Amino acid sequence: MKTRNVRGPTDLAPKICGGIITILVGKAEKRKEFYVHEDLLRSCSPYFDAALGKDWKEAGTRTISLSCDDPEAFQIYTQWLYSGKVWSASRTHDARPLSELLRMADERNLLAKAYCLGDKFLDDLFKDCIIDAILECFKVKDENKKVYLFGKRQVDFIWANTTCNAPIRRLILEQYAYRGRVSWDYDIHCKEFLVDLLREMY
Repeated sequence: MKTRNVRGPTDLAPKICGGIITILVGKAEKRKEFYVHEDLLRSCSPYFDAALGKDWKEAGTRTISLSCDDPEAFQIYTQWLYSGKVWSASRTHDARPLSELLRMADERNLLAKAYCLGDKFLDDLFKDCIIDAILECFKVKDENKKVYLFGKRQVDFIWANTTCNAPIRRLILEQYAYRGRVSWDYDIHCKEFLVDLLREMY
């Protein structure tokens, strides 16, 4: 009888004890509420560990507001906290029509936002998992075996919200240098990205 490997070490299990923290994400009508175990948040993120320290008001109110962040990206983070998986993919990795690949741009937008959120939370393990998910996206090809990399929207967002030594920048530069095409028009891509790409290529 074939079985799945479902056992894991107890010291790596999610810390689902302690109180519940309410996290308000997004602005106005798009705002969503999330409820996460405090011990889990603090063990994974130095950002939340500091925010819930005794010297901050959030420790007393048990509520943290992230009004400038994206609720869908934070949902990816919350799901990862409890499952260790990035829940963003389509069901198959088979060759698919161009229209489906274009719809995958939504997933790439979401992964770009999720990475930057992990950067804000100082959660390196989550960022590593997002990079793994992005690499999975890069494996998807259309019927002509063409691979679609991050486009202008994702590149510009990442360059605007990460530091110059961010691993995700290195990944995108390597993909463009060795597998992609790029417009050298400053109106298409941000100047900083094009300068970094030139350095990568030459």
